[in-house]
Amino acid sequence: MAGLKSATGYVRGELGHRVRLRRTPEVTFVEDRSIERGDKVLNLISRLSHDRKAPDAESPDDSVMTEE
Repeated sequence: MAGLKSATGYVRGELGHRVRLRRTPEVTFVEDRSIERGDKVLNLISRLSHDRKAPDAESPDDSVMTEE
């Protein structure tokens, strides 16, 4: 990230020349963490799915709920 920030002026200048703009907008670099967040969400969903498919430790007779 530091490398991109230090090269902002160069990138802005190159962008201005290549797109042929008189005034080039300011260029800012922001780290995108959406892939990491998405991966975390997918892992949580996978764990929940796996937990639901896992057999219960209870015996079939114990799973019947009774009113108290």
